Amino acid sequence: MAYDTGYTERYMDVPENNQLGYDAGSVALHVEKLPNEPNRLLILHGFLDENVHFFHTNFLVSQLIRAGKPYQLQIYPNERHSIRCPESGEHYEVTLLHFLQEHL
Repeated sequence: MAYDTGYTERYMDVPENNQLGYDAGSVALHVEKLPNEPNRLLILHGFLDENVHFFHTNFLVSQLIRAGKPYQLQIYPNERHSIRCPESGEHYEVTLLHFLQEHL
């Protein structure tokens, strides 16, 4: 599965014609290259995202766990690709800024 199909296929063709490109571009297939140190990966995802389906985050997290890689995950249950609810937006910004301030 890919990001928004129309967008992806415009630049990468269909997976049947470019499987190597799709595999090379999949973070989930290359988690072993991610750092082993904690506080290096923050994943933020709107559960209702119509562009990047939650299946992708689920698969990525499964691969991270399989590889023993640390990560932090924040799900926004009622949000899509763009956060629209003011409270969720504030939470997102505080979470992101805190992570960057603490771990950069």
